[in-house]
Amino acid sequence: MSKVVIGGAEGMFDPGAEIDRLIAEQIGWSWFDDHVLYTCGVVDFLMKKQLAHIRPQATRVRLEADERCLAEGPAAWSVWQAVGDGSWTRRTIYAAGSLSFVAAAHIGNALANQSRRRRAEYGLQPRWVPARPGLAMVSQRRVFFHNPGHSFSIYWSGLDMVDLIGPDRLEFRYRDRHGTPQALRAQSPWAILMFALAAHTQFPNHPLLLSGNWLPSGFEDKCHIAGKTCPHVRFPSH
Repeated sequence: MSKVVIGGAEGMFDPGAEIDRLIAEQIGWSWFDDHVLYTCGVVDFLMKKQLAHIRPQATRVRLEADERCLAEGPAAWSVWQAVGDGSWTRRTIYAAGSLSFVAAAHIGNALANQSRRRRAEYGLQPRWVPARPGLAMVSQRRVFFHNPGHSFSIYWSGLDMVDLIGPDRLEFRYRDRHGTPQALRAQSPWAILMFALAAHTQFPNHPLLLSGNWLPSGFEDKCHIAGKTCPHVRFPSH
């Protein structure tokens, strides 16, 4: 993971600082823990309404006015959608010859048409369709996904639902510009940061926030053993 620092020289918060490798090996400290600790630092600034004090990260994405890039990294996503429109073409044949030959030809054609219809019906059933992997830019107001063939933003304010479904996976539900409900699942080292920003700004009563289960169990103790300071952000402030 690239080194990421929050804040300036005074009160610097650097979760990426090196720790004793022996200690790291003993407690199982990994890149995932670095990402979680950085997220805790961002949430701490967010809860104190001091996001403007966070040093913005480098990005090739064009930012909006007063927008700050908080992180950028690899991402893969899948969209809940059908892969077909249900259409299929019924084929007819002309067969000449013996009665048995003609009958066999028509039976074969009927079976082929039946197979085409079933494939069309199957294509109408929604499923998680993976896109080509790319990158995600995370700011205080959105996540911007992009790969070589596509780019789009999901704004926290436009979400109908968000959920952290794994340590590095989350699910968004929102409506597109036409008002059509959409569902997207993303996998990224920054999934926990995306969730924390979306939940704290738009879903303050999210059960993962209220229970504190958005953070891994025992993470604060793990940080203490590793010689790192973890802000007290497991539970939202009121």
